[in-house]
Amino acid sequence: ASDRQPRASAFARVLKHPLLSGYPVENVTHLADEEATRDAIMSAISRLQTVTASNATVFVYFDGAAAEISSGPDAGYYLCPFDYYATDRPGTSLTCIKGHGEHASGYMLEALKGLPAAKCFVVLNTCTPDTLDTDVTVGSPYYREKFFQKLSKIPGRAAFSSCRMDEPTYTGIMSNLIFNAFAGVREEESDIDNQFYARIASDQNSMYTFNLLDYLRRHMHSSLPKEYKDDPRMHPLLQLDGEDNNFVLARRSPPTRFPMEMDQKRAELGVEDVLRGIDHSLP
Repeated sequence: ASDRQPRASAFARVLKHPLLSGYPVENVTHLADEEATRDAIMSAISRLQTVTASNATVFVYFDGAAAEISSGPDAGYYLCPFDYYATDRPGTSLTCIKGHGEHASGYMLEALKGLPAAKCFVVLNTCTPDTLDTDVTVGSPYYREKFFQKLSKIPGRAAFSSCRMDEPTYTGIMSNLIFNAFAGVREEESDIDNQFYARIASDQNSMYTFNLLDYLRRHMHSSLPKEYKDDPRMHPLLQLDGEDNNFVLARRSPPTRFPMEMDQKRAELGVEDVLRGIDHSLP
């Protein structure tokens, strides 16, 4: 949806910037709105399977709707691209997992497993499709959790979601926090922010998975709109399986160059405008 486009575009620019994340420009694929079709996303994943090296790190970020179908022939968990139709789930969705038992699988699970890259971090910032698919079962996260569990069992794979499927999905908040973390946005008086950036400095200016996930988890409730701050239902869903999942997600510039150039680059990236546009936005 178009309300997600500004934050997706800004995040792509942050990933490409050498002072902030250091991902090669040619390796960052950004798909939004009508560009984010099933075929386009599958093509981008297919490209990753051919161009990434064994020592590479892959960051997959999906900001959109997801459908959990609890019964019937389509029972499973699906990501919904721009051209998704409930009447043709197999042909228009990105199947995460379908089926039962140890043989349950899906396109996304197999594609992420088949990446040559030793490390892969998957973020699903999703909400329910609402009227787009009236068969979606809200409050039944069985397949979603199975997908995350199976993904985390693959060596070098880590996964994060804004909340469980049976909980409110304040997706705008999580995307804001992820953007803040990668763009270097910090509140001077925030202990969470100060500890997060201090850890990056102590890790040779590298942002590790565990550090980011700790930052996101601690910030979640403090960032909720006032009327939801005491809501006990929102819990970030983290799936990690051992030390193999604590790897570098971004490398920052040396601290001596950081403050001055960061101020300049924030202006170029339009950081303040983006933050004003997505702060506490709900899909």
